Amino acid sequence: NGAVVTQYDMDTIAMLGLLKFDFLALRYLTILKDAERIVREQVPGFDLKSVGLEDAATYELISSGATEGVFQLESAGMTRMLTDLKPKCIEDIIASIALYRPGPMDSIPRYIECSRHPESVRYEIPELKPILEPTYGCIVYQEQVISIFRTVAGYSLGHADIVRRAISKKKAGVMEAEKESFLQGAEANHIDRNAANRLFEDMASFASYAFNKSHAAAYAVITYRTAYMMAHYAQAYFAALMTSVMDNLGKLAEYIADCSKRGIRVLPPDINASQMNFSVSGSDIRFGLLALKNIGEGFAQNILEERRQGPFTSFEDFSRRMSAYTINRRMVEALIMAGCFDSLGLYRSRLLAGYEPVLEADLSRKRSNLSGQIDLFSIMDPESEKTAYKWPEIPEISIKEKLAMEKAVSGMYFSGHLLDGYGRHMAKLDPVPLSRILESAAQDKEGENADIADGTMVTVTGILGSISSKTTKKNERMAFARLEDKTGEIETVIFPKVYEKSAAIIRNDAPVAIRGTVQFDAEEDPKILADQILELKDDESGEQEMTGFPEQSVRRGEQIVKATDKVRTDKNAVPYTGTPRGGKLFLRLPDPEDPRVPKIRNLTEIFNEGTTAVFLFDEKTREYRCICRDLVYEPIVRTELIHLIGEANVVFRP
Repeated sequence: NGAVVTQYDMDTIAMLGLLKFDFLALRYLTILKDAERIVREQVPGFDLKSVGLEDAATYELISSGATEGVFQLESAGMTRMLTDLKPKCIEDIIASIALYRPGPMDSIPRYIECSRHPESVRYEIPELKPILEPTYGCIVYQEQVISIFRTVAGYSLGHADIVRRAISKKKAGVMEAEKESFLQGAEANHIDRNAANRLFEDMASFASYAFNKSHAAAYAVITYRTAYMMAHYAQAYFAALMTSVMDNLGKLAEYIADCSKRGIRVLPPDINASQMNFSVSGSDIRFGLLALKNIGEGFAQNILEERRQGPFTSFEDFSRRMSAYTINRRMVEALIMAGCFDSLGLYRSRLLAGYEPVLEADLSRKRSNLSGQIDLFSIMDPESEKTAYKWPEIPEISIKEKLAMEKAVSGMYFSGHLLDGYGRHMAKLDPVPLSRILESAAQDKEGENADIADGTMVTVTGILGSISSKTTKKNERMAFARLEDKTGEIETVIFPKVYEKSAAIIRNDAPVAIRGTVQFDAEEDPKILADQILELKDDESGEQEMTGFPEQSVRRGEQIVKATDKVRTDKNAVPYTGTPRGGKLFLRLPDPEDPRVPKIRNLTEIFNEGTTAVFLFDEKTREYRCICRDLVYEPIVRTELIHLIGEANVVFRP
């Protein structure tokens, strides 16, 4: 916009003698501010900054692992660490935030063990005790590194900080150059050279990962405050939390599910009760108007402004009063579909069928008044405007239609769930909740041991939606779809053979059970590769109709992706990191007559719009045969190939 902007890398900035600042915008600061405001409506004068850091209920909540929505503590790995550590003070939270990162993570078991038995900690160099005692003998912070250089080797603050900075920027040469100086300084302080050397090596390998305690402490205070709000003012905190993710329906669903676990209901939107954002309603939370599609901030603000003059008594009253503001059909339909007028005692079916004449009459009257025209009949009979409108005499829409409308305008179901009524069949199948698979995918991305591993065969149930079908070169049909249960949703891939057997079932809003393989990938969302599909039977069906899969369907935890032999050392092979362009894919098989070859060819024909060449390696002849030059090497393809021939037999080279 005409401003002059200069940009340099951080090292050039430092060489020029300038100071670099990093500014972090944290959503949780807004969440805390909003939660405080909500609490003050009931507790005037409440100030979160005045809350002490010794609240037992807060540490109990953190130790319990119920930390969904707590700043920095939402990941499964961090949750496990804190349930093991059971922090008792703010220092423990500070250390946890600093330790739960690549590098320091290796020290977590030792830190937890020493925190349980601090009397067992031994210091080879006694001078280290006052520096490392708060962290049970573990080097955790950069400030500790500075103190060690000063105390053990006599460095000045400035010199120690230069070394600390070099370590944190992974400048190995600077660290190596300091070694002799450090050892000489230690000897001058009458410290054993061998012990000092071991200490230096420990610092060299660890300090590049060490965290600023000042940074970790600031984060820990925010963590503590969010946990405090959840422990003492859960409704206010969750209302603020959900307001912050109104545009992220997946996260919103997670938090609503978490509220349900805590016995907090999320009430549907209501024209006389909903605020702009999510708000507290007694012991529950009320859905916010702004979270509805087609409801802008200005329109929601106008509703609240008009409501201050008194509640809306009927739809006609709402239409007449709101006609003074900007209003259109899309806005009104969104409110009706979400059930905002249900409390006024009129069926949604009748509102949808008859609201337009009411709205148009009020808007027409507004236009007439603005143009100076006079309604003769209104002058003669002032009560004529209040005459009750005759609504269409039609039955209410079905629960299924209601749910579909609610989902369309809010992303949520308020009147129930499309899976309601299939409980008996689902109980028989014992499905894995989709939230558990999604949590496992997040763990897998973080490099943790996932609860459900990549390649595990699972049984899931849900409602199919967003179905997109595709025709392969062999003129076979396959499909991609979204599967949704009460805890989340996940993409599902249905290959031709499964599609052929289950075509009649594969339709939008179909209640189904799927037996398939979970697929996790660092670059993409998790998927389920369908192996078999059943249509769920409702609770009115007979027991004999509620069948399971032909084979044992519940095999959670079973790894079906296994290498057929040891991984071959191949210096040209590269780790798989997504969907590569070009390159060569080598598949090893015992011989060209292997029965799996037709399946591989079928797979290459389905995903045939890419640039990767595929070669079959014959173990008998030790020869390569090119079978495809246009494969799209997607994660789905890789998982299927591993399933067929084992991970050791699938090698990609760029």
